[in-house]
Amino acid sequence: MRPSNNTNTTSPVAGPAAKSLTPEPPTTAWQWIVIDTMDGPANASLILDGSNPRRFSRLARSSIARNGSAAHCIEPLVNEVTTDGATHDKYFHDRTDHVHHMIAVPVLGPFGAVHAVAMWVGKINEPLPRIPIIGAVEWDASGLVSASPAAQFLLRTRHGDALTGHTITEMLAALDHLEDRSGFLALFNMTNLATPTDQWSGIATTTDETGQKHDIFLAARPTVVNGERRVRAVVADITGTANPGRPDLTLAAIRHMPVPPGHVLALADLITGFIHEFMCAPNSPLVAWRHHNPIFTDDDHIEVANACFSLAAGVVDTVTSRVNVRFSPDGEPILLDARWTRVLDGERPQALIDITPISQIPSPVVPGCRACEEIAANQP
Repeated sequence: MRPSNNTNTTSPVAGPAAKSLTPEPPTTAWQWIVIDTMDGPANASLILDGSNPRRFSRLARSSIARNGSAAHCIEPLVNEVTTDGATHDKYFHDRTDHVHHMIAVPVLGPFGAVHAVAMWVGKINEPLPRIPIIGAVEWDASGLVSASPAAQFLLRTRHGDALTGHTITEMLAALDHLEDRSGFLALFNMTNLATPTDQWSGIATTTDETGQKHDIFLAARPTVVNGERRVRAVVADITGTANPGRPDLTLAAIRHMPVPPGHVLALADLITGFIHEFMCAPNSPLVAWRHHNPIFTDDDHIEVANACFSLAAGVVDTVTSRVNVRFSPDGEPILLDARWTRVLDGERPQALIDITPISQIPSPVVPGCRACEEIAANQP
């Protein structure tokens, strides 16, 4: 870890020796804080203090800011870390003339942007506590997700794949529960139906391969990268320190709905057009559809968009459509019938879609996709 050139006192080597210090026993009174920089350092905010969610609070409310000298170092360190994506630190003296060490570590997103800065301060002879596992996620406008290695570890998918190139449907299927799902989906609002929200945070519950439950905190913001709208998030395991809220009983019931053989039931958010729940028989080859975004012809895309608009606006309660869909650019088209039924009104209208394939389903649905090939291999 290299020190910053702009320290408050002297260099790291000379700083501790420059003063006569009273020996003090090592302590771990300070904890790591996590600062959101997903939309740049100018909009930095506090999202975690230790393992406690702070949900975009002002930096002045962090535990580190209670030390006046440290408070003056927070913004300069954040600017340095976000400028070059490297670890920086500073040394300073407090009012009692004790030397403190302040360190800031970047949390890099899947494409190299600094999504957050983890920061800690302690007296010069305090041991540096272990930095928590903090991941970073980024979605494109279509809902395809890319993730850092830490986020891949925290947000496991059902097929054990890395959480890169997966759909929102696939990601949400790996979660037992997500606090304020409607708020999360609002990050992706289509602007002609509703203004996208500018920030969101929530706690997800997951179950690992040993059966142990985990509470995962997510804080997300939309941003623009090279003229394209994207959504970035920071994720951290806060198991045992926060109440994730009550399970969504409606969602639990939907996930256990009986599905007729050869059918798919999907729950669609009509404001974004995203399918965020997907149900079919566990041994059905249709399971692979959850793993990829559908690709439509221009005419079929217009038909699907019109169905979303008509249902969202309350013009109709049900819509039927027949369209061709494929799940890779060179994949075989699959003809299907879909019956859309609006099941929820209000600010977040939803539709339940009963999908029936008409033509034969290719197996695997997407050749070369490990999840699709695994599903195809397990067919009876």
